[in-house]
Amino acid sequence: MDAMPRKQEHTNVYADALTALETAAHRPASVVNVADDYAIRVDFEFSRHLLATNTGSGLADDPSLIDDWTVGIYQDGPDGPVLLAQAKGRWLVDAYDATVAELVRQGVWTGGDAGIAGSAAEVVSGEPLLATVVVPDSAEGESAQ
Repeated sequence: MDAMPRKQEHTNVYADALTALETAAHRPASVVNVADDYAIRVDFEFSRHLLATNTGSGLADDPSLIDDWTVGIYQDGPDGPVLLAQAKGRWLVDAYDATVAELVRQGVWTGGDAGIAGSAAEVVSGEPLLATVVVPDSAEGESAQ
């Protein structure tokens, strides 16, 4: 039995979001299973990854009904992933940009190849870099993806 029976459905529904995030991150994006729901994931260097959701638990069945996107970037640690930075925004790419901007502010993001740089020492020491940013609404008329 397929552990992710609606993965392809969500991949089709969120095709524009996947493309937008792939373009912004310069990395492949995919729909993945997270707990009992789905999220969009992008893998980076240094054992870091991004998860994007548009409901409290994952991806909405109908993306036209969402209010905000949440983008979090995580560092894999000995006890599982640790949230480094997170942002919410009406538009997926705005939330992504705000999350990256916070990591740049913290000095753990390099822009040369859109990868994340830095030491996992903050995670291992139990002192993760954590920030939550709320992005104001973008100008009207932009795409929801």
